[in-house]
Amino acid sequence: MTLDAIAFRPDGSLLIREIINGIKMGKSISLTDDLSNESEEVKSFVNLHRSLVTEQINKPNWGQFNREALMSMALGGILMNSSNQYAVDNLRTIIAPLGYTGLAKEDYPLLQAVWAEIVKGLPVVPSENQIAELKAIALNANMPFTFNEVGLIDEETL
Repeated sequence: MTLDAIAFRPDGSLLIREIINGIKMGKSISLTDDLSNESEEVKSFVNLHRSLVTEQINKPNWGQFNREALMSMALGGILMNSSNQYAVDNLRTIIAPLGYTGLAKEDYPLLQAVWAEIVKGLPVVPSENQIAELKAIALNANMPFTFNEVGLIDEETL
């Protein structure tokens, strides 16, 4: 038995063609299918594909984060009302290219520190609704952080 061809289908499944005793056999395998009856070659490839898909799914989506942040009334209010406009400018400088480049794990403390300066510059603590909106944006974009009850980036999640 030899793995002959593989195609990725739009629904996330794999179309696999094997040659068994000179006969080409095709089958579709979902990423959630049980592989106990499959050849080691098929198992190995499907497991590799599963890990790559999982890695991509779990990756922070900075493009989505930026789009949602741009439309966020909560974030707009926080940025506009902070007396530390220098920190606001720094945040925009950090965040703008991330839709294309992402942010290295070692750079998250910088993001956290700049955000803390913005929050410190507010006349009042962000409201529960503002914090809930910020949390939703971070969650929807699969960010490795959230916001705590006073609006700071939660250290425990970094």
